[in-house]
Amino acid sequence: MQKKLLGDAEILVDSNAESLADCALKILNNKKLYKFMSEAGVKRMGSPGAIDAIINYAAEHNGWDARDRLYAKLKD
Repeated sequence: MQKKLLGDAEILVDSNAESLADCALKILNNKKLYKFMSEAGVKRMGSPGAIDAIINYAAEHNGWDARDRLYAKLKD
């Protein structure tokens, strides 16, 4: 689902640290690829900061904010 959302702004890798690190270095060391993926991400997701809106939406609609408030109250 995430690949569908992000399109060319995401590369799928095996779920291990070595594969993730290799892919991250590949992107960071290739200015053309980095620029391409960055532009694709902005085109699909908007400017940086969009993740805050996603987190707020998820918190409201999944009850996470209520859990956080309860945890904060119990912590005191």
